[in-house]
Amino acid sequence: MTPQRIEVLIPASFRYWKIRDYAYAYRSKLTTPSILPHKGKTLSILDGIFVAVKDDIDCYPHPSKGGTTFFHEIRPVEEDATSVSRLRSCGVILVGKANMHELGLGTTGNNPNYGTARNPHDPKRYTGGSLSGPAAIVSSGLFSAALGTDGNRLWRSVCDSGTVEIIGAITSTVEDAIHVYAAILGSSIADKIALKPSLPCLPNLSSHENSSALESIRLGKYTEELCASPKKKPLQHLKR
Repeated sequence: MTPQRIEVLIPASFRYWKIRDYAYAYRSKLTTPSILPHKGKTLSILDGIFVAVKDDIDCYPHPSKGGTTFFHEIRPVEEDATSVSRLRSCGVILVGKANMHELGLGTTGNNPNYGTARNPHDPKRYTGGSLSGPAAIVSSGLFSAALGTDGNRLWRSVCDSGTVEIIGAITSTVEDAIHVYAAILGSSIADKIALKPSLPCLPNLSSHENSSALESIRLGKYTEELCASPKKKPLQHLKR
């Protein structure tokens, strides 16, 4: 798809729909999702929410190609990754796999096999990567959340930490990140190593209005001035 075509499809202004918005619309019967894993029973606030999965996370029956044309032939997918299975247990609708930098070995997101994910707000630019596809999907407002990975992590090398792959949430709001992380944290229920695998514990944010849960946050910012004057408070209290 050309940048010109993307500009035609994406309106000049649009709203990011949060997970709370979808949950309210479903429960108030303003709209009904075409697919619900358990009809007549609400599993969680994530029930009926669309989520995309980066192409290096197993999501059965979709192949995990890792942005290549061959990886799925070497390593076929036989079951969901733990994070994916936990999202399914919450009623999430996993739409499919999202594009990425080939094998995740790069920061641009450019992919010679399946094309390069464009920046929805400036189609002449790319989103960067390696999780270029999930970033484009969430940034465009198509989905409230996507699953991505961080394996090589340039900044991690600065503090002498090796390549340890981490699965995390790509969202447009902190609140949505809370929902997704609450669902995927912990071990798999089928994991024999875990003595007491935890069940998803989602925060109660049933209202579609802004929650007071994020009304007050504390942020720390490192600056040279703070380093030179350690007596100054590094925390700034913010009101939302």
